[in-house]
Amino acid sequence: MLSDLSVAAMVGAVALLVIAGVMTWVARGADDGRLPFGGRVSIRTATTRRSPEALLVGNRAAAPFLRRYAVILAVLAALVLLLSFVSDIAALAVHLLAVVALVLAVMVCLKKADAAAAPAPTDA
Repeated sequence: MLSDLSVAAMVGAVALLVIAGVMTWVARGADDGRLPFGGRVSIRTATTRRSPEALLVGNRAAAPFLRRYAVILAVLAALVLLLSFVSDIAALAVHLLAVVALVLAVMVCLKKADAAAAPAPTDA
């Protein structure tokens, strides 16, 4: 019989898998140039919202990192699913690690997108 904590870990793992899928979809859209400027699913910062070109450049710069972190999240989510049958506490610990990895992924990708989409300094 699965405990409530195991079920919660499984639900969280499925949510992490969905987030990893969205990250992969955004990375693929950035590489293909299919991200709509007015769309909601992309890396949107003040710098990338300047123009459609800035959005595309920023998202293309962050795409490799999005892919890497999506793989990390997917592996951690699978590990949570497996551990939830064995140990509630281990599944919870890995799930917390996955959340930390997700926060780190967001921070890194925002920085990469901002740096790439920032206007080039002009000599005055």
